[in-house]
Amino acid sequence: MTREAARQGHADASASIPRARLAVTCLLGALVPNFPLLADVVGSLVMTLVGFVLPVVLYVTLFWHDMKWYGWVLGGLSVAFGLVTCVFGTITSVGALIERF
Repeated sequence: MTREAARQGHADASASIPRARLAVTCLLGALVPNFPLLADVVGSLVMTLVGFVLPVVLYVTLFWHDMKWYGWVLGGLSVAFGLVTCVFGTITSVGALIERF
């Protein structure tokens, strides 16, 4: 096998990964009833944690020794807001999912 053929084979394999993800997503959407409600639960759990909590926690982990008092307060408020919205969003989404079934 030549080097060019190996590159071509690798390019074909890497192009099939997004297609497989798309196929799995379409299959899930077709087979799972009320898929948007399930997506709401996952979104309320993951997106609030990734958007509000994780960045602040990583920032504090890296720069805790250089932070002023107001940085701690703002970071704490951001984490508290993220956790509250995560809890209420998850409760609302799970409630809607249970109500539908």
